[in-house]
Amino acid sequence: MLQRIALFFLPVVLLFAEPGFCQSQDLLAIRELYYRSVKEEEAAKKLCVVATGEQVPASIIAGYKAVGKIMMCNHVGNPYTKLKYFYAGRDALEKSISAAPANVELRYLRYAVQRNTPSLLHYNGSIQADRQLIEKYLAEERNKDADTDLYERIRKYMVTYK
Repeated sequence: MLQRIALFFLPVVLLFAEPGFCQSQDLLAIRELYYRSVKEEEAAKKLCVVATGEQVPASIIAGYKAVGKIMMCNHVGNPYTKLKYFYAGRDALEKSISAAPANVELRYLRYAVQRNTPSLLHYNGSIQADRQLIEKYLAEERNKDADTDLYERIRKYMVTYK
C-alpha cells in the first residue's frame, strides 16, 4: 500500500519540483536575473524558462523569456546556434511588444537589446521610438513612485548609455 502511494506521488512531486522558477517568482527577482544573464549562462537559461507569476503580467514574463533567449547568444560559441537564439528571442520580444505596445518595461528591454545588437543583424529599427517613450516615462514624476525599481534601473541604463 505504501509503495502504491509513493509511486502515485513521485511523478507529481517531480512534475512540480522544477529546478528553474516556481509560480510565485516576483518581478524584482526576474529583473535581477535579467541583469545577471549578461554574464552568467545559468541565469540566461533560467530567464528562458521563467514561469508566470500571480503578480506579474504575462506580456512582461514573455518579454523576459524572449530576452533570455537573446542573452543565450552571449554563452554559446556556434554561430548557427547564436542566430537561432537571436531570431527566436527577437520574434518573441516583438510579439510581446505588439501585445502591450505602451508597456515601458518591454520597450526598455527592446531598446537595450537593439543598442547592443550588431548592426549586421538589422535589428535597430525601433531605437528612436523606444528612446522617446523611455524618456517620456522618466520625465513624469509619478512613475518614480509607481515602480521605483524599474524607474531606477531604466534611469541608470539611460545615463550610462547616452
